[in-house]
Amino acid sequence: MSRYWAIPPEHSARFVAKMEDVLEVYARPYDPKRPVICMDEKPMQFLGESRPKFRCSDASMVVDCEYVRNGTCSVFMFVEPLTGWMRPETLRRRTMIDWAHQMKKLIDEDYPDADKIVLVMTTSILTPRHRFTRHSGLRRPAVCHRSLGSITPPSMAAGWT
Repeated sequence: MSRYWAIPPEHSARFVAKMEDVLEVYARPYDPKRPVICMDEKPMQFLGESRPKFRCSDASMVVDCEYVRNGTCSVFMFVEPLTGWMRPETLRRRTMIDWAHQMKKLIDEDYPDADKIVLVMTTSILTPRHRFTRHSGLRRPAVCHRSLGSITPPSMAAGWT
């Protein structure tokens, strides 16, 4: 297993400010009316072997580099660090509509008594307001948006340098 670290670019006040914002959120005391929820989403692919693997004389396993693609899915993970609550959700696809439905489920089912959910997420393609408003299939997009407050950690890939 490898350990990974977010190493800030040199002389990047913007990166440091964004990271301080995230750390400030994590340092808040627990408030059931304003829970801090971390959310991440990741596409996954299912791979199969095209040829059987075998053992060498030194007992190491040899696996062919060719594979068979057996489909994809998307994994959404929600975690509330201060309580240990988590909800993984696996879907066949990953669209903005799927994201909006996951947020609605978080608000209506997981935290119906919260005044506002503070959402820490790396996804920043569109703001939550745009995602709710854009998909009219969701009832109450403005109510859903008012129930969320989001913060995005700094990302060197997203142009924070």
